[in-house]
Amino acid sequence: MSTPAALRIARAERIYSQYVKSAEPGHAGEYALVTAGGDVFFAPSLLELADKAMAIPSRDNLFFKVGDIAACQVL
Repeated sequence: MSTPAALRIARAERIYSQYVKSAEPGHAGEYALVTAGGDVFFAPSLLELADKAMAIPSRDNLFFKVGDIAACQVL
């Protein structure tokens, strides 16, 4: 049986592959926000994306560091 943490990691990996991975060449080193609705925003800092995330609040929004293995969910 999968743990809640393992399920969250699997979801983040799936979303990164679906929405962010193809943009790596043009956005390497930037941050990405994938909203619950599937919209993707890129910015050089998390702070810039935080403003966007707050305008579209959802527990399903995810932040990623493009090209690196890092993800964050803001609750």
